Amino acid sequence: MRDDVLKYRFVLTFTANVVALRCQVKMASLEDCYKITVHACGSDDFPFLRVASGNPPFFFMYKCLFAVLGLVLSLVIFQCALLEQLNVASSQLHPNSWAMVRTFEFLCPFFNIQPNVSVFLYFFLMKLAGKIGWIFLNNVSKKLFEFDSKVFRRFKDCFFKVLDSGVVTDGFPLMLNKDKEPHFPFYWEVDPTMFKSFDEDLLVLMEKMHKAILK
Repeated sequence: MRDDVLKYRFVLTFTANVVALRCQVKMASLEDCYKITVHACGSDDFPFLRVASGNPPFFFMYKCLFAVLGLVLSLVIFQCALLEQLNVASSQLHPNSWAMVRTFEFLCPFFNIQPNVSVFLYFFLMKLAGKIGWIFLNNVSKKLFEFDSKVFRRFKDCFFKVLDSGVVTDGFPLMLNKDKEPHFPFYWEVDPTMFKSFDEDLLVLMEKMHKAILK
């Protein structure tokens, strides 16, 4: 584990800060408010921690993703599929990379395109920050857009837990699929899916058309 990951703990311990956090974390729908709960972390929490045996599952998210990027809970299908494809937890993907994800999501509707994981990964190179650390997605030669990498300088100690409230939807909890497996990795993975970018030959015809439009 990288040293700069190990040294950051949760700092939003005052009641006012926790209340402000819950106001900034928006839910996709009123229904989601009953399905998902947001919890402040304890002083011994780190974003890479795994759930203890017998405790309900959870995942960590950074505050800046909601305050700056307007992310909402629950995560949409495209976001879950991307994390699953990369085999990384939501807090393992660096906020700079989340900014690229959000920009892609805003860009696609202008061209009447549904956000697609394969098309998104055609434009990006995956980079692991040393040992076990944050995952970065960098523009490759097929540059889609520019982004100021200095936006997220102080994010590492402002994170929180997301837990399933236990409400069942379509016969299974919101955070799990019909096989009772998470929609994406909840906890930091030691073996993320490393690749340079999706080769055009791996795209189906519709994806190639969408790639050409965005390019």
